[in-house]
Amino acid sequence: MRPTPTAIGFLRPDVSGDAMDWDIAQIRKLATRYGYDLAEIVQCAGAGTDILAALHEVIRKTDAEAVIMPNLAHLDDRPEELVRACDVITVNPANTYARRAFPEERVWAD
Repeated sequence: MRPTPTAIGFLRPDVSGDAMDWDIAQIRKLATRYGYDLAEIVQCAGAGTDILAALHEVIRKTDAEAVIMPNLAHLDDRPEELVRACDVITVNPANTYARRAFPEERVWAD
């Protein structure tokens, strides 16, 4: 782990719609407020396992401790699989889905 923990942002343009610039600004703001180094913001359209696979690859590449997103709709309201790899933080409502349930294990999707 780095001295400053790393996070990535994530959003789906099809979910953000016209609010995409606002959502990106809120992801950046929350990362700063929580003390994360925001490595990048991943934008993927659509849903499903392709998005999770892409996120897992970026998490692995950046050694991210957290993924920050506008809300769970960007993950189809299903953060469980991603929480196995890192914390999932939502802007609105403000919530953290912590990976503490998997203390010494970092599970990656195949």
